[in-house]
Amino acid sequence: MTKLFLKTALRNLKRNPLNTAINILGLSLGFTVALVSTLWILKQFSFNRNHENYDSIYQVMLTGTFNNEKSTGPSTPVPLAKVIASDFTNEVQDITLVTNESNNLKVGDKKFNVDGFYAMGKFSELFSLKSVHGDISTPTAASTMIISESLANRLLGSTDVIGKTIQLNGKEQYNILGVFEDIPENSTFQGLAYILPFVDYLRKNEGIDESWSNCFFRTYGKIESPQNIRDSSKN
Repeated sequence: MTKLFLKTALRNLKRNPLNTAINILGLSLGFTVALVSTLWILKQFSFNRNHENYDSIYQVMLTGTFNNEKSTGPSTPVPLAKVIASDFTNEVQDITLVTNESNNLKVGDKKFNVDGFYAMGKFSELFSLKSVHGDISTPTAASTMIISESLANRLLGSTDVIGKTIQLNGKEQYNILGVFEDIPENSTFQGLAYILPFVDYLRKNEGIDESWSNCFFRTYGKIESPQNIRDSSKN
C-alpha cells in the first residue's frame, strides 16, 4: 500500500510539477506559521512566571481625570506607596516602588550606560531575585547597590565583587553589596542591571516623598488573597 501511494505521488509530481511545488510550499509555510505562533503563545504564557510570587503580585494603577477625560495608567506617586504600606498591612505585603532610570556606570576605563532604578521597599524579595554573591536584599543604606551578574562581568570581569565600588554618572561612588542572577527575557524587568537605595533618590529630589502630583513611579505589592480582587472587579 505504501509503495502504491509513493508511485502515485511521484507520478503526480512528474505530471504537475508546478502544482506540486505550490502545494509543498503552502504546506511548509503553514507548518512554519503554526510553529512560530505556538512558540509566541508559549512565550506569552511564560511571561513573568519566573517570579515565585507570580500569582500574588499586582501592580498599582492610578485612575485620574485630566482635561475632563478619565484615564488609568501605571504611574503613581511616592505617598501612595507609603499609605498602602502603612494602612493596608493585612491586605498588601512587600509593597515596593521603583523609578525609571538609565545611568552611566564606570569602573576604571570601562563605562556603560545601562538600565536600572532606585527601589523603595522589598523589590528583591517580591520579585524573587536569586543571589550569585553577597546580599541581594533591596539596598537601603546610602551609596550602596546590587548589580546583575552580566553587569559584574562586563564592568569588573568577575561576579566576586562584593565591597568594590562603581562610579555613577561620573561623580558618585556606590559600594556593591550583592550580585543577582540576570533576569530572563520573558520578564517585565528584563535587562535590569542594578538597583539603588531609594534614600539616595529622596536626597536628590527633596520633597518628592510628600508630593501627590509627581506620578513618575511604578508601585507593586503582594496580595495573599488575589481572588478578592477578581471578585470585586465584577461588581
